[in-house]
Amino acid sequence: MLRHLKPLALASLSLALLAPAPTPAAPRDGGDRLRMVPGRHLPYEYVVKKGDTLWDIAARFLKNPWQWPEIWERNSYITNPDLIYPGDLLVFDQRDGMLKLKVVRAGPQARALPLEAIPTVRAELILPFLNRPGIATDEELKHLPYVLASKDARVIFGQHDVVYARGFDADAAQRYDVVRLGPELVDPGSRRVLGHRLDHLGVAEVLDDGPVRRLRIVEAYQEIRPGDRLLPQPARTGLHFMPRAPAQAVNGVLFAAEQSVNELGQGAVGIINLGTQAGVEPGQVLTVYRSGRRIDDPVTGKPVVLPEEAIGTVMVFRPFARVSYVLVMDSIQAIRLGDSVRSPAAGERQARLER
Repeated sequence: MLRHLKPLALASLSLALLAPAPTPAAPRDGGDRLRMVPGRHLPYEYVVKKGDTLWDIAARFLKNPWQWPEIWERNSYITNPDLIYPGDLLVFDQRDGMLKLKVVRAGPQARALPLEAIPTVRAELILPFLNRPGIATDEELKHLPYVLASKDARVIFGQHDVVYARGFDADAAQRYDVVRLGPELVDPGSRRVLGHRLDHLGVAEVLDDGPVRRLRIVEAYQEIRPGDRLLPQPARTGLHFMPRAPAQAVNGVLFAAEQSVNELGQGAVGIINLGTQAGVEPGQVLTVYRSGRRIDDPVTGKPVVLPEEAIGTVMVFRPFARVSYVLVMDSIQAIRLGDSVRSPAAGERQARLER
């Protein structure tokens, strides 16, 4: 019995991620630019299982997993194309020269317990980076309220202490992350400071109103001091995102990592020198390129730079003003700090993985 249609998405995360999918590009040269993974024969069926991710399912079918939204665009009868559940049956087939997808699910008797939609990626890889303050620019920090003092003239504060703070605006929040300026993030090309990592010191709740307010420190991970900044905690709305290519041309560098490493593998988190000011959004997928080596031509003796190579794929999952956290989705060799990132081109993932 055919099962009722049901849509695809990221399970609720503790930070809102909103990324509407852009209108997909039209097929080029009259053909279908979507391609199945080599060795798959149509029609191809797959039953979604608990533990699956959207990226893994897309990579199971498509040479370019980031083209998944184009599949959904071809199914106009699906009203919310960003939710897939364990037990859903995915059927890939080809009609009129176009790759098509049908999503069907079992009747209510097959769902004894409520199910959560499958995540885009393994949540444990990115949740630590969504649950902490992250990165801020100098301009942003200037406008944040800050810890002023305590009533007993102490200069070190901890959990349960009540402190005074100032610098609040009219629509101030009730709960804040207490942060301190961390290391600079410097653009490798321009040498401009793109922002600062923020050390997460604790959490504080506002007790009253006024230009100078009392706050209680409800969590303390490090010593808190006068001058430490207060960053409003984001609303935990659990919105969804879908992997896709950027609508605009994107060209940047992966220049930092969240750990003290120079090389990144699949599942690692890095930082690129592009953020919301450059139009970067959660869910956008970028190709990582390694510059070619410089050698001496064995015939002419003159220096030659070998062509660059595509070596991996990253996905933006948390953008800031000038930088973004990215997750390494796949790679054929270790990704190094200094490798470039650009908008993907159709077919390049096939070329990387089939060499």
